[in-house]
Amino acid sequence: MLDALFQYELLRNTFYTGLLVGLIAPLLGAFIVVRRQSMIADGLSHVTLAGLAFGLLMQNILY
Repeated sequence: MLDALFQYELLRNTFYTGLLVGLIAPLLGAFIVVRRQSMIADGLSHVTLAGLAFGLLMQNILY
């Protein structure tokens, strides 16, 4: 089963990115909560979501 996952470059890169985000996000989240800056993190997550939506929209328009 893992052979099929690592056979394609896209799935390999997606897997590595997921692992990286899975390791970094909890550390960053704990730091933000301790520093009581959770509202800033909430705003950044909404900006990121809007940026992803805009990127997907531009990809569909340009290609």
